[in-house]
Amino acid sequence: MLIDLVEWLLRRPDRRPRRVHRSWALRNKILLPLEIQGLDHITSCMQAGGDLLPFLGTATSTLRQRHKEVPKSGLAKGKRRWQPDWMFSDWGIHHFHLGPDLEAKGKKVLRSDRVLFAYLTNTDAYLIDVLAHKKTDGGVAWADKKILETLCSEWPDVLERFELKGLMPPAKDDDFNSSEIHSLRQAGGTPMLTIHNKVYLGPGMGMATDRSSTRAVRLSSDIRYELNCIEQIFRDFSKDAKAHLYIDINASIGYFVPAKNTFFPILDTGTSQSWARWFFQRLIQEVSIFQESAANEIWLRPGVKVR
Repeated sequence: MLIDLVEWLLRRPDRRPRRVHRSWALRNKILLPLEIQGLDHITSCMQAGGDLLPFLGTATSTLRQRHKEVPKSGLAKGKRRWQPDWMFSDWGIHHFHLGPDLEAKGKKVLRSDRVLFAYLTNTDAYLIDVLAHKKTDGGVAWADKKILETLCSEWPDVLERFELKGLMPPAKDDDFNSSEIHSLRQAGGTPMLTIHNKVYLGPGMGMATDRSSTRAVRLSSDIRYELNCIEQIFRDFSKDAKAHLYIDINASIGYFVPAKNTFFPILDTGTSQSWARWFFQRLIQEVSIFQESAANEIWLRPGVKVR
């Protein structure tokens, strides 16, 4: 469950201003008027630090539900199988729809036949290209290395930290093509990529054997480790106390001892480089645990708030 929650949060870009860069391929692309309008809309949203969720596809923005995943042959008529966003898990590439207006429910922009492929960091948004959204040839379009080749050609520094230095690139005939990359993803494999005669790991850090994001698996382990350390720190002072893990509106983490009506903050707003705090900050942002709560309220478990 933690892995799936972390993967879900990683797929949903947080709200922060980003510098926007457009590739040469995108600047010279012939776009429809509605696509131009949609591209300008999402560019303004990225620069202002707005919510990018309305532009995301369903697979990217939906929480994985493992217990509901069934083989395609076992689906009842009209039922949809959960579809993972393997392109993001493997390569870290988002695809955004470019519809100019929101749908009737007001939560998503109108779906577009072509989508914007982009790579996001905490500070920058690299807009790579606008390509067909249709999954042709068994999903091969979502494993097209030309997208990463454009990213590498335009902004080589972005992929530099993912280069597997010291590895010789395979012969051209032995390199993975799009169909093979897609098949490996289906099997929970992570292919190495040859781009401009260099070998890279996908900038999404690849996929685990259960087809989860490898990055999500690693972050989940870090979060569990930090929470165990937090408990050990608390137990060094209060060995036998009955206590609740608590999170406040600023994602500070500690323990609350009901018998003493006392809070023990351990990771607070001054703590840096904490994946546990990152996790709770994003969770608070995305599911609004503290929506309309007072600044001094503490959330213990659903429906229980303490001041």
